[in-house]
Amino acid sequence: MKKLLIISLLLFGCETDTPISQNDESISLERAVSTNSTNMILYDVGDVMSISDQNTEFDVCYGDYESNTFKFADLNGELNGGQYYITFVDMAATWWGPCFSDIGSMDGHASDWEDNENVFFFVGLADIGQPYTCNQWGNNGINGIPVIVEDTGTIFGWLHDSWNAYPTYAVIDHTMTIRDKPWPYGGTDNLIQQLYEECEYAGLCGETDPPIEVTPGDLNFDDIINITDIVLLVNIILGLAEPTVEEGLAADYTSDGIINVLDVIQIVNIILGTSFSQSVDWLEENFPQLDVNGRLQKLNYNWSRSE
Repeated sequence: MKKLLIISLLLFGCETDTPISQNDESISLERAVSTNSTNMILYDVGDVMSISDQNTEFDVCYGDYESNTFKFADLNGELNGGQYYITFVDMAATWWGPCFSDIGSMDGHASDWEDNENVFFFVGLADIGQPYTCNQWGNNGINGIPVIVEDTGTIFGWLHDSWNAYPTYAVIDHTMTIRDKPWPYGGTDNLIQQLYEECEYAGLCGETDPPIEVTPGDLNFDDIINITDIVLLVNIILGLAEPTVEEGLAADYTSDGIINVLDVIQIVNIILGTSFSQSVDWLEENFPQLDVNGRLQKLNYNWSRSE
């Protein structure tokens, strides 16, 4: 299972303005307005992050990460090879005391989802060295997390909420759509669970098995459809052999979810290039135990010798 990575985003040139006090039953934080960016939010709730922005690289300065750079495309299953994530982004500033005091709470929140390989936390951090370094900030919480990524203001500019203040949060679903900018974050577990279930329902999160690919009619998987495949299929229909999942898929030539005499007839058509009635005659002659006509009658399958 992949480790849950918490990424800190480093924003430079921020200054403190008037603190804004906002409270939650479980979390009480003051907010410090950033004066180094405008109030314009590039990505709002419902927006999808562009591929160009997803591929913007940021240097990693703390934590165990797969490379020395991070980009949002690392979290997009369509771009990273199939691993989809529900992403929680937390942006804070090193100079803002309430953010530093909240490290333990945020890391604990992230650790609650650590066993879910489809949930990924970012912790956003501004102004390295004012006063804390990457290592000092990271080591104050759970060892090894968060991973800290240096940013000159780009990510904060993309994702901050309407307050334009620290701390600020964003939740992104598996389609890279910004789904919420909650304040504060104490009640987001239900949202994360909902988004995970959406991803799971889409077959992209959780225990997903890759689709089984077989060639219809090729029951022995030798890349040739021939008499051997007919024999195997007849044995399955007569109950003389129990097919594997792969064999069952290959045997269902008509793709109707049922393995029966119609599948045999279609395969004979392919091999011999015969008509429906000629295939029935061939099977009656060579596999009389199959009782093709009798099985067709039980299926109420109407056909004539002219077919």
